[in-house]
Amino acid sequence: MPVQLLKNGCRLFNRHPFFLAKILFLFSVSHISIAGVTENLTPLPVIKPDFLARLQFATPELSIRLINDYQSEESVDSENWFLWEKKRLQLMAQLNQWQMIAQRIANYEATVLATHKVWLTLFRTSALLKISQPLSVRDDLRQLLWSDEEMTPEQIEKARRLIISSYLAEGKAQDAQRAMLRYQQDYGLTGEQWRLLQARVLMATGRYQQAERLLANEQSAKLQAFKTLTQLRSGDVSASHVLTTALNSLKAEPVNNKQTDDDQYRRQNWMLAYIAAGILKKPETEITSLEKILVTGIADAEYDLINVTADTLWQSYIQYASAVGNQRHLLIGDDNAWFETAINNIEKKPVQSRALFAMLGIKAGTEHQRTVSLEQLATRLKKMEKASLLIQQVFFESTNFKSMQKIPVMVRYQMLDNALSRGKIKQAAQLFKFLPEPPEGKKKLAWDMRRARVLVYGGQYRQAQQALEKILQRETLNTEWQNRLMQVLFDLQKVDQHAVAIELFKLVETKTNDVNLHRELKFWMAESYQALKKYERAAHLYLISANIIAEKHSDPWAQTARYRSAENMMQAGLINDARDLYQQLLKVTDNKGRQNSIKQKLQQLWLMEGKQEHAN
Repeated sequence: MPVQLLKNGCRLFNRHPFFLAKILFLFSVSHISIAGVTENLTPLPVIKPDFLARLQFATPELSIRLINDYQSEESVDSENWFLWEKKRLQLMAQLNQWQMIAQRIANYEATVLATHKVWLTLFRTSALLKISQPLSVRDDLRQLLWSDEEMTPEQIEKARRLIISSYLAEGKAQDAQRAMLRYQQDYGLTGEQWRLLQARVLMATGRYQQAERLLANEQSAKLQAFKTLTQLRSGDVSASHVLTTALNSLKAEPVNNKQTDDDQYRRQNWMLAYIAAGILKKPETEITSLEKILVTGIADAEYDLINVTADTLWQSYIQYASAVGNQRHLLIGDDNAWFETAINNIEKKPVQSRALFAMLGIKAGTEHQRTVSLEQLATRLKKMEKASLLIQQVFFESTNFKSMQKIPVMVRYQMLDNALSRGKIKQAAQLFKFLPEPPEGKKKLAWDMRRARVLVYGGQYRQAQQALEKILQRETLNTEWQNRLMQVLFDLQKVDQHAVAIELFKLVETKTNDVNLHRELKFWMAESYQALKKYERAAHLYLISANIIAEKHSDPWAQTARYRSAENMMQAGLINDARDLYQQLLKVTDNKGRQNSIKQKLQQLWLMEGKQEHAN
């Protein structure tokens, strides 16, 4: 069957110039796989100067907002629209928004995907590698390569490198090796990224001396850590030398003024320290290095020496704790003895203490003991550098805690404080969902109000509504918390949750006899009805707000409410009512600016009336 398929491919070669190349490639990788190397994102074509000039001096996030505006002026199937879209994707990559890139491209309209399928697939699969989805990478690329899409030789090369990288990312070194050899036969060795990819494949298959020779003449700062690793694995340098050099490098000043490059440099050195410490059987240095890796820079499948996750740290914690237990003759199941050892070593041997608490947090015999141990671990981590990020990694990113309920409540409170302090509102809202009660020493009302507001900020409007309804049903309304409540309702209006806001305003009305507050509530409800384009309801509520207190029927509040009512009457086509209100306001308004505004509104009404008469 393969021979027949190749014959068919030859017959089609004249019609599809790159079809045969694609078939040959698919045979070469038919049983290949990835774990750590990511191809650079597909180079973006140069956007026309007049396009770039419109983004001059704009920061990345601002540029994306501007693109939203400029792109809306173009037809989706136009070349200009796609030029803006490419620039958007480049900016999103700069902000490390890999998941959003992959999702955005997947949701494109069919016409966009059809016209630019090759470029978009290569860009999306590069992003998928960044978020460790190697299977999706290969699925997308195979579909592309088997399709009738015309691909340039460079694009085919790109796809093949991405597939090699995907096998590495999945830990299938032999498959990566086979694919690499085929690629090397076809294209030779070209470019830093390809040499790095080949070196990683060689290391993954135990060919350290070959990898060392391949990188011997590389001068790029990003490749020096890989050169050191190949020398270590080849036996040309000792583990103690690598560990000392890496730790000394971490004490030095930043290598340059660019934070991302410095973070990558430090991350690579902590990885070298971790690898060398493992060879030297220094578990405390291993654990310390892993803790540092998790809070330094961001995971980069291309330039990370190894794949490190929160579970890597947990595994090291448990292995070290088990070794300590054996050394101290601690019996499995005697959780109190293990816990006492951890407590006694908090100051003298803090790394050992953390490891023991971590092991008990997973393996202790009772839920109470597991909870107390995890709380102790979180308390110890809280004293470390970049504590909030480390706690986030250890608890939020580990598969040991597949649901939020598995994390002790006290730790959730710490994670909530960390999320709020770092401005991670969506994460805080997610945590608040699982923290209905305040921590010890906090007032429930204050906690519930804070919880409701964060839920609004996090876009969890239904949960926020439920939380506020419970507060209003339970509490007596008073000035102590009334203003805070109103601020949350105003937040709901700001995010266009007007129907929710109206229901809550109505509920507040039932809780008070204060006529001044009723006056304000009618006004705010009217604002929401106006936003919902229910102009008659809005006009009526504004009038109620203006007249509900007889002795204040002409004060500034009342005048503003009447003015708003007249505006909504205009929107509803109630010309005579609106004119009567404006004329009443004109008689009592002293403010020149307001008078001019009313006169303009009256002129608009004449135009509207003339238009109606003409239509009739």
